[in-house]
Amino acid sequence: MQREEQASQPEMIMPGEAASPVMYEAETGRAYVIYEDEEGGRNKVFGNWEMYIAGQDDLGNEMIAPEQYPVSRDDAGDLVLDEEALEEMVMEEQAAEEEQMMNPEQDMGGMPMQFME
Repeated sequence: MQREEQASQPEMIMPGEAASPVMYEAETGRAYVIYEDEEGGRNKVFGNWEMYIAGQDDLGNEMIAPEQYPVSRDDAGDLVLDEEALEEMVMEEQAAEEEQMMNPEQDMGGMPMQFME
């Protein structure tokens, strides 16, 4: 059970706006982006990036959406997009938004909206 908990924790969260354009390995055709971390290390992060392309830069390169992407290591030690953790993050965000919509009076620090006039 501890192994499952460990597997669900991403190694890092990569901001999409800090990633390079989507690139492909010549030998395998695998999609990846390059992410430069806080220490200046350049990390190749593999994943199904085609699903997350949000547009192109000035040179026509495909760029991923400026979202937060959980990244883990696969069995080979490569950094990979953790799609399971990403799905969990999206579901949690949607649940929080739905809860906010169900309780709109809790907006603005818990103060009922009618007193905010």
